[in-house]
This record gives sequence, C-alpha cells and structure tokens, in this order.
Amino acid sequence: MEIQGKVVRIFPIEQGESKSGKAWKKQNFVMEYTDGQFAKKVLVTVKADPLLAMVNMFRPGEQVKCQVSVEAREWNDRFFTDVTAWKIEKLIENVDNSF
Repeated sequence: MEIQGKVVRIFPIEQGESKSGKAWKKQNFVMEYTDGQFAKKVLVTVKADPLLAMVNMFRPGEQVKCQVSVEAREWNDRFFTDVTAWKIEKLIENVDNSF
C-alpha cells in the first residue's frame, strides 16, 4: 500500500531487547495525507536500519511517499493496528524559479 503526504512529527528512536534476547529498534513518525477530500494523519513505524537513518534526516513539512504494510495484532483480547514502512522516498517539491 502506498501513502503520500507530509511529515508532521518525528518521534525519537526506541530500542530494547526481546524476551529471546534479540535487540530491536524502531521509530515512529506522523504523516498527513489527503484521501481526496479530507486531510488525515497516520502513525508510521520504521524498523529497518537504513530507513531509521533516513527518517532522522526528515523535517516536519517535507513531502514523502511510503510503501507500507498494514497489520493488526491481538493482545489481551484487544486489537492494535501497525502501519510499517518498508520503503520511503523523499519527494522533491516543485520550485518555481520564474521571474
């Protein structure tokens, strides 16, 4: 699935260790996109090292395009939805240099 929009907020990298002893890192950021009529926000998670470095270079207001997977997981009889980016592109904004 593809989402295109602007970066609204970037959260710090979170890291820890799983029960099996494997180290993990993740970073979340908020994107605002338009579904054709209304602006909507989505929290996107990044887990791969190259993408973590890319997200840290983003600034709020920049336009990006993300390829994401959407998956729900159950915990204590409740469901949570994860939107995880597996590819991110920073979009170049059109600059009008005409005088």
